[in-house]
Amino acid sequence: MKYNLDQNVVLTRDIPETELKKGDVATVVEHRSVPGEEDVYSLKVLNALGDTIAVAHVRESQIESLRADEVFSVRTLMMSAQNDFHLYHYTTPEGLRKIVEEGEIWASNIFFLNDSEEWYWGMKLFADRLKDRKADHPIFEEYLLAAEKAMVGEEQGGLDPQRYLGMHVCSFSKNGDLLSQWRAYCPKGGFALGFPKSKLALLAQDQGFVLDRCVYEHEDHLRMIDAMLDRIRDEAKLKDSWHPNSASLRTEYGGIINRFNWEIWKTAAIMKHWGFHEELEWRFVSSLKSPGASGNLGFHTSGGTIVPHQLIDLNSNPALWNDVSVVVGPGPHKEKSVHVVRNLLWDKKKVMTARIRPSTIPYRNRSP
Repeated sequence: MKYNLDQNVVLTRDIPETELKKGDVATVVEHRSVPGEEDVYSLKVLNALGDTIAVAHVRESQIESLRADEVFSVRTLMMSAQNDFHLYHYTTPEGLRKIVEEGEIWASNIFFLNDSEEWYWGMKLFADRLKDRKADHPIFEEYLLAAEKAMVGEEQGGLDPQRYLGMHVCSFSKNGDLLSQWRAYCPKGGFALGFPKSKLALLAQDQGFVLDRCVYEHEDHLRMIDAMLDRIRDEAKLKDSWHPNSASLRTEYGGIINRFNWEIWKTAAIMKHWGFHEELEWRFVSSLKSPGASGNLGFHTSGGTIVPHQLIDLNSNPALWNDVSVVVGPGPHKEKSVHVVRNLLWDKKKVMTARIRPSTIPYRNRSP
Protein backbone atom coordinates (compact mmCIF):
# COMPACT_ATOMS: atom_id res chain seq x y z
CA MET A 1 0.00 0.00 0.00
CA LYS A 2 1.55 3.29 -1.11
CA TYR A 3 -0.55 5.54 1.18
CA ASN A 4 -1.26 4.83 4.84
CA LEU A 5 -4.60 5.05 6.62
CA ASP A 6 -5.19 8.55 8.11
CA GLN A 7 -2.57 10.00 5.77
CA ASN A 8 -3.43 13.33 4.12
CA VAL A 9 -3.17 13.30 0.33
CA VAL A 10 -3.95 15.74 -2.48
CA LEU A 11 -6.07 15.09 -5.56
CA THR A 12 -4.19 15.17 -8.86
CA ARG A 13 -7.35 15.65 -10.95
CA ASP A 14 -10.96 16.77 -10.62
CA ILE A 15 -13.57 14.27 -9.32
CA PRO A 16 -16.75 15.59 -11.05
CA GLU A 17 -19.25 13.32 -9.29
CA THR A 18 -18.23 14.79 -5.92
CA GLU A 19 -17.51 18.37 -7.07
CA LEU A 20 -13.96 17.97 -5.74
CA LYS A 21 -11.13 19.65 -7.61
CA LYS A 22 -7.48 19.00 -8.35
CA GLY A 23 -5.49 20.26 -5.39
CA ASP A 24 -8.13 19.46 -2.74
CA VAL A 25 -6.76 17.73 0.36
CA ALA A 26 -8.37 14.58 1.75
CA THR A 27 -7.61 11.84 4.29
CA VAL A 28 -7.17 8.14 3.46
CA VAL A 29 -9.71 6.03 5.39
CA GLU A 30 -9.70 2.75 3.45
CA HIS A 31 -7.54 0.85 0.97
CA ARG A 32 -8.53 -1.95 -1.41
CA SER A 33 -6.32 -3.99 -3.72
CA VAL A 34 -7.88 -4.79 -7.08
CA PRO A 35 -6.21 -7.70 -8.95
CA GLY A 36 -4.89 -6.56 -12.33
CA GLU A 37 -5.88 -2.93 -11.72
CA GLU A 38 -4.79 0.12 -9.75
CA ASP A 39 -5.38 0.08 -6.01
CA VAL A 40 -8.47 1.95 -4.82
CA TYR A 41 -8.48 4.38 -1.87
CA SER A 42 -11.48 5.77 0.01
CA LEU A 43 -10.94 9.38 1.05
CA LYS A 44 -12.66 11.48 3.70
CA VAL A 45 -13.00 15.15 2.75
CA LEU A 46 -13.43 17.80 5.46
CA ASN A 47 -14.58 21.38 5.16
CA ALA A 48 -12.71 24.26 6.78
CA LEU A 49 -14.55 23.68 10.08
CA GLY A 50 -13.52 20.03 10.30
CA ASP A 51 -16.87 18.49 9.31
CA THR A 52 -16.98 15.55 6.88
CA ILE A 53 -18.65 16.71 3.64
CA ALA A 54 -17.82 13.92 1.20
CA VAL A 55 -16.37 10.45 0.82
CA ALA A 56 -14.60 9.83 -2.49
CA HIS A 57 -13.32 6.59 -3.99
CA VAL A 58 -10.27 7.11 -6.23
CA ARG A 59 -7.55 5.22 -8.05
CA GLU A 60 -3.99 5.45 -6.79
CA SER A 61 -3.00 7.64 -9.76
CA GLN A 62 -5.61 10.24 -8.75
CA ILE A 63 -3.82 11.19 -5.52
CA GLU A 64 -0.32 12.01 -4.34
CA SER A 65 1.42 12.82 -1.06
CA LEU A 66 1.60 16.37 0.27
CA ARG A 67 4.94 18.11 -0.25
CA ALA A 68 6.91 20.41 2.04
CA ASP A 69 6.76 23.26 -0.51
CA GLU A 70 2.92 23.27 -0.62
CA VAL A 71 0.60 25.48 1.45
CA PHE A 72 -3.14 25.16 2.17
CA SER A 73 -5.67 27.48 0.59
CA VAL A 74 -9.45 27.86 0.95
CA ARG A 75 -12.08 27.72 -1.78
CA THR A 76 -15.86 27.66 -1.70
CA LEU A 77 -17.31 24.25 -2.53
CA MET A 78 -19.79 25.15 -5.25
CA MET A 79 -22.06 22.22 -5.90
CA SER A 80 -23.71 21.97 -9.30
CA ALA A 81 -26.85 24.04 -9.86
CA GLN A 82 -26.16 26.37 -6.92
CA ASN A 83 -25.31 23.81 -4.26
CA ASP A 84 -27.84 21.31 -5.57
CA PHE A 85 -27.21 17.68 -6.47
CA HIS A 86 -29.21 14.56 -7.19
CA LEU A 87 -30.12 11.96 -4.59
CA TYR A 88 -30.81 8.42 -5.82
CA HIS A 89 -33.25 5.76 -4.68
CA TYR A 90 -32.18 2.22 -5.63
CA THR A 91 -35.01 -0.03 -6.72
CA THR A 92 -35.91 -3.11 -8.77
CA PRO A 93 -37.34 -2.95 -12.31
CA GLU A 94 -40.83 -3.53 -10.90
CA GLY A 95 -40.20 -0.87 -8.27
CA LEU A 96 -39.19 1.70 -10.87
CA ARG A 97 -42.25 0.93 -13.01
CA LYS A 98 -44.60 1.41 -10.06
CA ILE A 99 -42.92 4.60 -8.87
CA VAL A 100 -43.15 6.18 -12.32
CA GLU A 101 -46.66 4.97 -13.14
CA GLU A 102 -48.20 5.68 -9.73
CA GLY A 103 -46.08 8.68 -8.76
CA GLU A 104 -45.53 7.32 -5.27
CA ILE A 105 -42.60 6.09 -3.23
CA TRP A 106 -42.71 4.24 0.09
CA ALA A 107 -41.18 5.24 3.41
CA SER A 108 -40.97 1.99 5.37
CA ASN A 109 -41.29 1.61 9.12
CA ILE A 110 -37.76 2.04 10.50
CA PHE A 111 -37.86 -1.33 12.28
CA PHE A 112 -38.34 -3.17 8.97
CA LEU A 113 -35.18 -1.90 7.25
CA ASN A 114 -32.46 -4.30 6.09
CA ASP A 115 -30.63 -3.55 9.35
CA SER A 116 -33.39 -3.39 11.95
CA GLU A 117 -30.83 -2.54 14.68
CA GLU A 118 -29.87 0.83 13.16
CA TRP A 119 -32.13 2.95 15.36
CA TYR A 120 -31.10 1.05 18.48
CA TRP A 121 -27.44 1.71 17.64
CA GLY A 122 -28.04 5.48 17.60
CA MET A 123 -30.09 5.31 20.79
CA LYS A 124 -27.31 3.36 22.53
CA LEU A 125 -24.88 6.16 21.64
CA PHE A 126 -27.28 8.62 23.23
CA ALA A 127 -27.66 6.49 26.38
CA ASP A 128 -23.88 6.06 26.67
CA ARG A 129 -23.40 9.81 26.42
CA LEU A 130 -26.03 10.36 29.11
CA LYS A 131 -24.04 8.05 31.40
CA ASP A 132 -20.89 10.09 30.73
CA ARG A 133 -22.68 13.33 31.53
CA LYS A 134 -25.23 12.38 34.17
CA ALA A 135 -23.20 14.21 36.83
CA ASP A 136 -23.69 17.46 34.88
CA HIS A 137 -27.33 17.81 35.94
CA PRO A 138 -30.01 15.65 37.66
CA ILE A 139 -32.21 15.68 34.54
CA PHE A 140 -29.67 13.50 32.74
CA GLU A 141 -30.18 10.68 35.22
CA GLU A 142 -33.95 10.96 34.65
CA TYR A 143 -33.42 10.96 30.88
CA LEU A 144 -31.11 7.95 31.05
CA LEU A 145 -33.84 5.91 32.72
CA ALA A 146 -36.32 6.99 30.03
CA ALA A 147 -33.88 6.22 27.19
CA GLU A 148 -33.07 2.76 28.53
CA LYS A 149 -36.78 2.05 28.96
CA ALA A 150 -37.38 3.00 25.32
CA MET A 151 -34.90 0.39 24.10
CA VAL A 152 -36.33 -2.74 25.68
CA GLY A 153 -39.51 -4.72 25.17
CA GLU A 154 -42.56 -4.67 27.39
CA GLU A 155 -41.64 -8.04 28.90
CA GLN A 156 -38.62 -6.24 30.45
CA GLY A 157 -40.71 -3.30 31.65
CA GLY A 158 -39.94 -1.12 28.63
CA LEU A 159 -42.07 0.68 26.08
CA ASP A 160 -41.35 -1.60 23.09
CA PRO A 161 -40.56 1.07 20.43
CA GLN A 162 -41.41 -1.36 17.62
CA ARG A 163 -44.98 -1.26 18.86
CA TYR A 164 -45.33 2.40 19.81
CA LEU A 165 -42.90 4.36 17.60
CA GLY A 166 -44.39 4.91 14.14
CA MET A 167 -41.31 6.37 12.42
CA HIS A 168 -40.97 5.81 8.67
CA VAL A 169 -37.92 6.40 6.50
CA CYS A 170 -37.09 6.35 2.79
CA SER A 171 -33.45 6.06 1.77
CA PHE A 172 -31.54 7.88 -0.97
CA SER A 173 -27.86 7.97 -1.83
CA LYS A 174 -25.71 10.78 -3.16
CA ASN A 175 -23.92 8.14 -5.24
CA GLY A 176 -26.14 6.78 -8.02
CA ASP A 177 -23.75 4.07 -9.13
CA LEU A 178 -22.48 2.16 -6.11
CA LEU A 179 -21.76 -1.56 -6.22
CA SER A 180 -22.80 -2.24 -2.62
CA GLN A 181 -26.20 -0.64 -3.29
CA TRP A 182 -26.77 -2.62 -6.49
CA ARG A 183 -25.98 -5.83 -4.62
CA ALA A 184 -28.21 -4.95 -1.66
CA TYR A 185 -31.30 -3.62 -3.42
CA CYS A 186 -31.08 -4.85 -7.01
CA PRO A 187 -29.20 -8.20 -6.98
CA LYS A 188 -30.99 -9.28 -10.17
CA GLY A 189 -30.83 -5.92 -11.92
CA GLY A 190 -32.36 -2.57 -11.16
CA PHE A 191 -32.23 1.20 -11.33
CA ALA A 192 -31.22 4.25 -9.29
CA LEU A 193 -33.89 6.94 -9.60
CA GLY A 194 -32.59 10.42 -8.82
CA PHE A 195 -34.13 13.82 -8.09
CA PRO A 196 -32.56 17.17 -7.07
CA LYS A 197 -31.98 17.41 -3.33
CA SER A 198 -33.56 20.87 -3.13
CA LYS A 199 -36.84 19.64 -4.63
CA LEU A 200 -36.90 16.52 -2.47
CA ALA A 201 -36.43 18.70 0.62
CA LEU A 202 -39.46 20.81 -0.31
CA LEU A 203 -41.47 17.67 -1.04
CA ALA A 204 -40.52 16.24 2.35
CA GLN A 205 -41.53 19.41 4.17
CA ASP A 206 -44.91 19.56 2.41
CA GLN A 207 -45.74 15.97 3.38
CA GLY A 208 -44.70 15.83 7.03
CA PHE A 209 -41.15 14.53 6.58
CA VAL A 210 -37.69 15.98 6.97
CA LEU A 211 -34.84 15.19 4.57
CA ASP A 212 -31.60 14.66 6.49
CA ARG A 213 -28.09 13.50 5.66
CA CYS A 214 -26.93 10.40 7.52
CA VAL A 215 -23.92 10.96 9.77
CA TYR A 216 -21.15 8.37 10.02
CA GLU A 217 -18.32 10.00 12.00
CA HIS A 218 -18.31 9.12 15.71
CA GLU A 219 -17.04 12.60 16.59
CA ASP A 220 -19.98 14.11 14.70
CA HIS A 221 -22.38 11.79 16.57
CA LEU A 222 -21.06 13.04 19.90
CA ARG A 223 -21.24 16.67 18.77
CA MET A 224 -24.88 16.26 17.76
CA ILE A 225 -25.79 14.53 21.01
CA ASP A 226 -23.88 17.01 23.17
CA ALA A 227 -25.56 19.96 21.46
CA MET A 228 -28.97 18.52 22.38
CA LEU A 229 -27.89 17.66 25.92
CA ASP A 230 -26.62 21.21 26.40
CA ARG A 231 -30.03 22.56 25.42
CA ILE A 232 -31.78 20.09 27.74
CA ARG A 233 -29.48 21.07 30.63
CA ASP A 234 -30.03 24.80 30.01
CA GLU A 235 -33.81 24.35 30.02
CA ALA A 236 -33.60 22.29 33.21
CA LYS A 237 -31.46 24.94 34.94
CA LEU A 238 -34.07 27.54 34.07
CA LYS A 239 -36.75 25.36 35.68
CA ASP A 240 -34.50 24.87 38.72
CA SER A 241 -34.63 28.60 39.44
CA TRP A 242 -38.43 28.63 39.23
CA HIS A 243 -39.31 25.44 41.12
CA PRO A 244 -37.44 24.95 44.39
CA ASN A 245 -39.76 22.05 45.26
CA SER A 246 -38.20 18.73 44.20
CA ALA A 247 -41.56 17.08 43.42
CA SER A 248 -42.62 19.83 41.03
CA LEU A 249 -39.15 19.83 39.48
CA ARG A 250 -39.45 16.16 38.57
CA THR A 251 -42.69 16.94 36.73
CA GLU A 252 -40.96 19.79 34.89
CA TYR A 253 -38.05 17.51 33.96
CA GLY A 254 -40.55 15.00 32.56
CA GLY A 255 -42.03 17.73 30.37
CA ILE A 256 -38.60 18.69 29.04
CA ILE A 257 -37.79 15.04 28.28
CA ASN A 258 -41.07 14.60 26.41
CA ARG A 259 -40.39 17.69 24.29
CA PHE A 260 -36.94 16.47 23.31
CA ASN A 261 -37.83 12.81 22.74
CA TRP A 262 -38.78 13.21 19.09
CA GLU A 263 -35.61 15.16 18.28
CA ILE A 264 -33.51 12.46 19.94
CA TRP A 265 -35.37 9.65 18.16
CA LYS A 266 -35.10 11.39 14.80
CA THR A 267 -31.39 12.01 15.30
CA ALA A 268 -30.85 8.33 16.15
CA ALA A 269 -32.48 7.51 12.79
CA ILE A 270 -29.70 9.29 10.86
CA MET A 271 -26.75 8.08 12.92
CA LYS A 272 -25.00 5.22 11.16
CA HIS A 273 -21.87 3.20 11.80
CA TRP A 274 -18.76 4.28 9.87
CA GLY A 275 -18.78 0.93 8.05
CA PHE A 276 -21.67 2.24 5.91
CA HIS A 277 -20.02 5.56 5.02
CA GLU A 278 -19.61 4.89 1.30
CA GLU A 279 -23.40 4.87 0.88
CA LEU A 280 -23.56 8.67 1.39
CA GLU A 281 -27.14 8.15 2.50
CA TRP A 282 -29.85 10.77 2.92
CA ARG A 283 -33.20 9.91 4.49
CA PHE A 284 -36.78 11.05 4.47
CA VAL A 285 -37.78 10.74 8.15
CA SER A 286 -41.47 11.02 9.03
CA SER A 287 -42.93 13.01 11.87
CA LEU A 288 -43.96 11.00 14.91
CA LYS A 289 -47.01 8.87 14.18
CA SER A 290 -48.68 6.10 16.10
CA PRO A 291 -48.45 2.83 14.14
CA GLY A 292 -52.23 2.51 14.37
CA ALA A 293 -52.97 6.08 13.24
CA SER A 294 -55.08 6.62 10.16
CA GLY A 295 -53.82 8.58 7.17
CA ASN A 296 -51.52 7.63 4.33
CA LEU A 297 -50.36 4.39 5.97
CA GLY A 298 -50.09 1.42 3.62
CA PHE A 299 -48.62 -2.06 3.63
CA HIS A 300 -46.43 -4.13 1.34
CA THR A 301 -44.76 -7.52 1.57
CA SER A 302 -41.01 -8.02 1.78
CA GLY A 303 -38.75 -10.78 3.08
CA GLY A 304 -41.66 -12.97 4.08
CA THR A 305 -43.43 -10.36 6.20
CA ILE A 306 -45.86 -7.44 5.92
CA VAL A 307 -44.16 -4.05 6.12
CA PRO A 308 -45.99 -0.84 7.12
CA HIS A 309 -45.17 2.22 5.02
CA GLN A 310 -46.18 5.82 4.50
CA LEU A 311 -46.81 7.03 0.97
CA ILE A 312 -44.79 9.93 -0.43
CA ASP A 313 -46.61 11.61 -3.31
CA LEU A 314 -44.06 12.47 -6.00
CA ASN A 315 -46.75 13.97 -8.22
CA SER A 316 -47.53 16.73 -5.71
CA ASN A 317 -44.72 18.71 -7.36
CA PRO A 318 -44.88 18.04 -11.14
CA ALA A 319 -41.63 19.99 -11.65
CA LEU A 320 -39.83 17.25 -9.73
CA TRP A 321 -39.99 14.97 -12.75
CA ASN A 322 -38.48 17.60 -15.07
CA ASP A 323 -35.07 17.06 -13.44
CA VAL A 324 -35.25 13.29 -13.03
CA SER A 325 -32.08 11.23 -13.50
CA VAL A 326 -31.84 7.45 -13.82
CA VAL A 327 -28.84 5.13 -13.65
CA VAL A 328 -29.39 1.68 -15.16
CA GLY A 329 -27.81 -0.95 -12.93
CA PRO A 330 -25.18 -3.49 -13.98
CA GLY A 331 -26.42 -6.21 -16.30
CA PRO A 332 -26.23 -7.53 -19.85
CA HIS A 333 -28.96 -5.23 -21.25
CA LYS A 334 -27.95 -1.81 -19.95
CA GLU A 335 -28.15 0.01 -23.28
CA LYS A 336 -31.58 -1.46 -24.11
CA SER A 337 -32.81 -0.48 -20.67
CA VAL A 338 -31.75 3.13 -21.24
CA HIS A 339 -34.13 3.37 -24.19
CA VAL A 340 -36.95 1.59 -22.37
CA VAL A 341 -36.70 3.93 -19.35
CA ARG A 342 -36.69 6.94 -21.66
CA ASN A 343 -39.90 5.67 -23.27
CA LEU A 344 -41.45 4.98 -19.84
CA LEU A 345 -40.76 8.50 -18.60
CA TRP A 346 -42.14 10.06 -21.77
CA ASP A 347 -45.26 7.90 -21.81
CA LYS A 348 -46.14 8.30 -18.11
CA LYS A 349 -44.65 11.69 -17.20
CA LYS A 350 -44.13 13.44 -20.57
CA VAL A 351 -40.47 13.95 -19.70
CA MET A 352 -38.18 14.12 -22.72
CA THR A 353 -34.96 15.46 -21.23
CA ALA A 354 -34.30 12.92 -18.48
CA ARG A 355 -30.66 12.08 -17.85
CA ILE A 356 -30.44 8.32 -18.24
CA ARG A 357 -27.14 6.48 -18.28
CA PRO A 358 -25.89 2.94 -17.79
CA SER A 359 -23.82 1.96 -14.78
CA THR A 360 -20.07 2.12 -15.30
CA ILE A 361 -19.49 -0.81 -12.92
CA PRO A 362 -18.37 -4.03 -14.67
CA TYR A 363 -20.42 -6.24 -12.41
CA ARG A 364 -22.63 -8.99 -13.79
CA ASN A 365 -25.69 -9.44 -11.60
CA ARG A 366 -27.07 -12.83 -10.74
CA SER A 367 -29.54 -14.29 -13.18
CA PRO A 368 -33.16 -14.77 -12.03
